[in-house]
Amino acid sequence: MSTTNSTGTIVPPGVKISSNFICLNSEIEFTRPRPTEPLPPLVQAFYENGTLEVSAVAFIDASEKIESIIVYYDDSQDVPRFYLTYNAPETEASKFIAYQVNFTIEFANQPELIESFVWDEDPRTSRGTYTTVQS
Repeated sequence: MSTTNSTGTIVPPGVKISSNFICLNSEIEFTRPRPTEPLPPLVQAFYENGTLEVSAVAFIDASEKIESIIVYYDDSQDVPRFYLTYNAPETEASKFIAYQVNFTIEFANQPELIESFVWDEDPRTSRGTYTTVQS
């Protein structure tokens, strides 16, 4: 369930965590436009010495200028959930730019799986991607 922050923006459940992102300047193009839902992310996760390290690639409409991608962590489910959020209009698109998002979070025990979503702040959410956490 989403909530609204102090600026009136709808945000995903959970708490904001520290992350960084970079544009990879890598473009993919489909033969037909995708609907307005974001594409699922590609995710890799490692656990070592109490720290979960996640690297995700989100594909976002190439016509949009993305100023930031913010990560939210939701621990209300059996599987930890992470939402990669950005603000852009809902549009159909066939060209996408790759953005890499990296973050770490402390966990007492290694989770077997995590689930990651790309969340457009309108809000539209991608299909969740389950990722096995590697040791």
